[in-house]
Amino acid sequence: DDKRVFIFEGFFDFLSFLEINNYPNFNYIILNSTANLSKLFDYLFNGDFEEIHLYLDNDLSGNNCTNEIISRYNSSVIDHRIEYRNFNDLNDFLINSIK
Repeated sequence: DDKRVFIFEGFFDFLSFLEINNYPNFNYIILNSTANLSKLFDYLFNGDFEEIHLYLDNDLSGNNCTNEIISRYNSSVIDHRIEYRNFNDLNDFLINSIK
């Protein structure tokens, strides 16, 4: 049973992640909007995850959401935004890396 969960702000970011990493089996959540943060906390609370991998946007909303998740699950959170820090999101990074 995989104790990791990968969280994406949008569906295209999730598809980009699959293209880059080719992970066949893992737990994932696509928020579709940071407004769904409260629903995310319900899922995380019941999930017993050891690692929470964040692939959120590099904007104010993504920052706020990341900070809120880190404040609740501190040591379990891995913020991957540094990997695409010069881009708005993971999809933008992928598109620009294949040009």
